[in-house]
Amino acid sequence: MGSMKPGLFRRWTTSFLLRAVNYTTRHIYDRGHLSRVPTIHFARWVFLDDKKRLFFASNYDGSLDSYMDDFINKVGWG
Repeated sequence: MGSMKPGLFRRWTTSFLLRAVNYTTRHIYDRGHLSRVPTIHFARWVFLDDKKRLFFASNYDGSLDSYMDDFINKVGWG
């Protein structure tokens, strides 16, 4: 969970990018894994407090060490 920096342009840009990612993951990249990581089954960004904070949740099938390794080395570019 993190706080968004203030500003209407930043809020609109973040909303647009998350909607674009949501569309592409549902309709274009729907092979059942996130990026090159087949053990991540679910990942979601959610706005909280009138879009002042952002929450990230994921469902991972593995250990904490391999989770961190996968997100840092394989998904971190995004």
